[in-house]
Amino acid sequence: MGYNRDELAERFDQGTSVDKIPKSGESRVWEEQVARRGYRTEMEMWEDLYIQKKNSISQLAQMFEVSNTSIRFRFAKFGIPSRARGGSHNLCAISACANKLRELGITIDDLKREYPNPFQAAKAIGLKPYQMYSYLRMVCKGGGTLDGWGG
Repeated sequence: MGYNRDELAERFDQGTSVDKIPKSGESRVWEEQVARRGYRTEMEMWEDLYIQKKNSISQLAQMFEVSNTSIRFRFAKFGIPSRARGGSHNLCAISACANKLRELGITIDDLKREYPNPFQAAKAIGLKPYQMYSYLRMVCKGGGTLDGWGG
């Protein structure tokens, strides 16, 4: 069901944001998805599928046959923060950095002594900065530190 100009004007006069007015049929479509999957509310569905079952945004988009952006919009509507990107992307970056350090026979401490920051260290040894940062995040979680590089 769409809105006519008078209905929209009245809603705006009442302080309604354009973001709060559903597009024609949008809410109904999601209500049908919720019911079809046996959930009571859309929020309950997202909590189960995204938070509990840990499906990615891409997996949810495929499941619902919509774009990743559509899922992100639904999350924004309910205040659900999206998880950081990662998965195999981060694992490849970590592996690339670890392999490069092993190949060169150097350690992170060696790089800290020679370069003022991780960006310059990555560039110097032929890595992309995100590869170095992914590796450093993993190392720091394992008890390492970024001392000397401001972390």
